[in-house]
Amino acid sequence: VALDLSSDGSISEAIKTIEQSYDHIDVLVNNAGVMLQTVHSDGVTTKRQAFQNSFNINITGSALITDACIPLLSKSSLPRILFVSSTLGSITTRLDSSNL
Repeated sequence: VALDLSSDGSISEAIKTIEQSYDHIDVLVNNAGVMLQTVHSDGVTTKRQAFQNSFNINITGSALITDACIPLLSKSSLPRILFVSSTLGSITTRLDSSNL
């Protein structure tokens, strides 16, 4: 199922597609994630916009698709929700603030 987590319409369409083919969802895997550049040569995208876009997909998108799937998950005899993250969340490194 094609899905753009930054689009409410895409989430709705994905749920409709799943509902038409299946009566429930056993497992939802939240695996989408982006780390958008904070420096753009076009001068149009600001650091704030880049952070907001990343948050919109990584956090808000996962929350919204999970919420949208609850009715279908509740029909499963053993529903599961998995959140996948990258190793970046567990690796510490010195941050070069000049690149922010």
